[in-house]
Order: sequence, then C-alpha cells, then structure tokens
Amino acid sequence: MKNVIAVFVVVALHAASVRARQEEVTLGMGDFVKALQHIDEATFKRLKVQQGYSGGFVSHPGYGQVMRGRTGHAEVLNIVFDPDDTSLESVLDVFWHSHDPTSLHQQGDDIGSQYRSILFFRDAKQNETMHKSMAAYVASATSKSEDAGQEVKPVVTEIVELEKFWPAEENLTDIADMVEAEIREEHAQFIRKYQETKKLKEDGDPNLVEKRLIEAEVKSEEKEYDAAGVDTSDQ
Repeated sequence: MKNVIAVFVVVALHAASVRARQEEVTLGMGDFVKALQHIDEATFKRLKVQQGYSGGFVSHPGYGQVMRGRTGHAEVLNIVFDPDDTSLESVLDVFWHSHDPTSLHQQGDDIGSQYRSILFFRDAKQNETMHKSMAAYVASATSKSEDAGQEVKPVVTEIVELEKFWPAEENLTDIADMVEAEIREEHAQFIRKYQETKKLKEDGDPNLVEKRLIEAEVKSEEKEYDAAGVDTSDQ
C-alpha cells in the first residue's frame, strides 16, 4: 500500500511540474481552421492547440454568432506549449509569416472583425515579447519592401490583454456547414428585400409608411451583414 501511495505521489508531483512549465498563448490570424494548418505539431514538440474565440463582449459565444460578426470576438487559436522545447518567439514567428498582418479585418476571402490579426498576452513578459517580436517583423518587412521598391504597409495587428478564451464547439465542422447554409439563405432573403425596396422607390409607391419600414429594416440588416463581411450587392 505504501508503494502505491509513493508512486501516486511521484506521478502527481511530475504532473504538477509539467503544468508549471507549460505556457499558453492565444492568437488570431483569420479563419481558425486555416490558421490551424500553420501550427504543425511536427514543428513544435508537445504542442496542444485549441480553436476558440476571444476579444469580444459576449459570454459563451457560438460559431454562428461569431461568424455573423455579432460578438466582437475574433476566431483564435489557444496554444499550450513547453518553453523548454518551444519558445514563444518561435510561435510568434510562425504567426507573422502565416497571415497578412497588414490587412485590416480581412484575410483572403474572409472579411470581418472576427478575422482580425490579434495577439493576446497573459502577463507583462508576454506583452513585452509580443511587442519586440512585432517590432522585429516590422523592421524586416520594411527593409524588404524598400529594397524591392514597394509600398511599406503598416501592421494592424492588435496586442491586448486576454480576458477570456472561449473554446469552440466540439462538433465544429457540422456546425460550420449548418451556419454557412443559414447565412446563404439569410443573404438571399436580404437581397430579395433589398430589391423590393428599390422597386418601391422606382415605382413611387404611395404607401410611404410601409416603404420606410422596409428601408429601415434593410439599413439595419446592411450594417449587420457589413459586420459579418457579407456582400450585399445585387445578385
């Protein structure tokens, strides 16, 4: 019995030691499914990566809310690593070179504040490391652009203190497919309503109350779709 207790104590102490050595960093660089491809476990030893949401004002956000731009959250990766094997600087180096940190609220075809470039620090040391890393990246990118005679674009990456990391849903793939289908249908309905409003204007419909109600609803939805990066041009 004493031997069993001794083994348990050793295992518990080892686990506590491992947790004490672990470090976490949370970063956003666009669509977290695409971003995950850049954080390769073959590159970083003992790496644990989780998709989720941070930086917004809604508690327990869901993928559908975040994708529609209704929460203020960014899609992020929360990375747990052992600093004895992996440095924060090396993780940040992958961050800078895996997306466009000069693109405001857009990465490729993904448009909206939920896809913004952002770093979340947990303490003063991480904050300092992140700012130094950004300064080094800016200096390098500026030098390359000037040497090539290209425009120097400012980096728009935010560096803010982490308030809360909200893990994404476990069945994320199924949820993403469902939400995207819903958004396509909502978009189609919006376009029909938008075209109906245009027709009212062109025909000079005398029912101004109904017309104004529809216009007000369209304007409200336009703002919501702009926030979610949805194209509201005529289809």
